Amino acid sequence: KPNFKDAKIEVIGISADPVEEQKKFVEKHKLTYPVLSDASGEGRKAYHVGKGLLGMTDARVTFFIDKTGVVRDVLDTTINFGAHSKFVAKWLETIAAEEKKGVQARVWDIEK
Repeated sequence: KPNFKDAKIEVIGISADPVEEQKKFVEKHKLTYPVLSDASGEGRKAYHVGKGLLGMTDARVTFFIDKTGVVRDVLDTTINFGAHSKFVAKWLETIAAEEKKGVQARVWDIEK
């Protein structure tokens, strides 16, 4: 559980579980970021997040969205939980290097 509090980043979790289950999950795991309920599935639909593990479970997808609102990259791996924090850490390094060089955000056209 890396701590991204010192980084200029906002972490938000979103799950298909109802609000009451989200509250329990956040308390149990002492999460320091908000976890939102997408019980209706509208958020998953908007970001084209389907099922993982051959359709047996909800997918675990991490989006890295820069400060201009551009989705810079997406990691879709349901069982490798550690990969998600490494993915974010890698992007934080990339963004820091770009800011140091004065690079503006790139726009990527991503099709899935």
